[in-house]
Amino acid sequence: MSNLQKIILTLLVVVLLGGIFVLVNEDPAAGVLAGPTASEPLPAGVEQLLKGNEFSSLAAMETAQGPVVFAGGIQGLYKVDPKSLETSVITDQGEAFRSVRALLVVADQLWIGHERGVSVLEKGVVSRRITTAEGLVDERVLDLLFVDEQTLYVATYTGLGIVRGPSVHWISGDEEEDSLPGESIKVLFQDINQGIWMGAYNARGGGVLVEHAGQRQLISLEDGLVHNSITSIAQLPDGRIAVGGGVYTEGGASLLRQKDGQWLVERNMLRADGLAGEKVRHIFVDRAGQIWFCSEYDGIAIFAGEMRIGLLTVQEGLSDNEVKKIIQLDSGDYWLATRNGLTQITSDFVLPDPS
Repeated sequence: MSNLQKIILTLLVVVLLGGIFVLVNEDPAAGVLAGPTASEPLPAGVEQLLKGNEFSSLAAMETAQGPVVFAGGIQGLYKVDPKSLETSVITDQGEAFRSVRALLVVADQLWIGHERGVSVLEKGVVSRRITTAEGLVDERVLDLLFVDEQTLYVATYTGLGIVRGPSVHWISGDEEEDSLPGESIKVLFQDINQGIWMGAYNARGGGVLVEHAGQRQLISLEDGLVHNSITSIAQLPDGRIAVGGGVYTEGGASLLRQKDGQWLVERNMLRADGLAGEKVRHIFVDRAGQIWFCSEYDGIAIFAGEMRIGLLTVQEGLSDNEVKKIIQLDSGDYWLATRNGLTQITSDFVLPDPS
């Protein structure tokens, strides 16, 4: 081997090793906003709890001792005292609930949708279970909705279970044509006129199916919907329906208005229209009528009507920029379920100037 060949070979090895070093030491969090550190105080009116745990479901229950917040996620189900902020783990005879994606409070019962079906917690004890043994073909629950006192809809990865009394009627997402908007039903919602909305989140099909008074309407990309992968549905103070969706860095929110018995896409909202990010993860309407559009990666954009009045990220005290669920207690305090813990926002919090 000549000296020139040795020099070229040495340079190639140096370049290769340098490239490997860059790949190995590349910071995966580069460019991500950093919130207050452990040595820095959180903004007034903001508290963070159970960091390190993923949460995607919340519910509040009034008890004789005051309100209680329940929070569920991948690691399990927690009970939180909103005043003392004390937390405790809720189990089923010592076994943790896993992947808790849906929580519903009915009187003194907590209905829990998790990876092994539906469990009903009553006075600290599981009083009922809905699993494959009862006819729930897919136990991996994504959402729950009581459409009336006797009927529970159970959304799962592969279909919909309709529970009436002890029986479960199963509708498969890939068998009955037009029965569901897609195989995986991500979100369930009931509007003020008792219309039932089902949002799908899957590669094939997708969109939203609306059922009301025996009529069914499928709304998808072909009808102007911003995206076919649906994550959230909410009703706005003016009666319009907001549908959020997307995948990774695609998506937004569609605002629908009813005309002559049909729901039509009135407009789509994107990041350029004031959303915090492209994909909308959750939509929440608070007691003041403000609309909280939660994104996948970029925090929350808060709107009053058509005007954005605030943006919340980890820099303003969020536990994480991905907020999956929000509830508001009678006290006015907000509780937020995020990818990295819970965030409490009280009345002491001052919304930052949007400018």
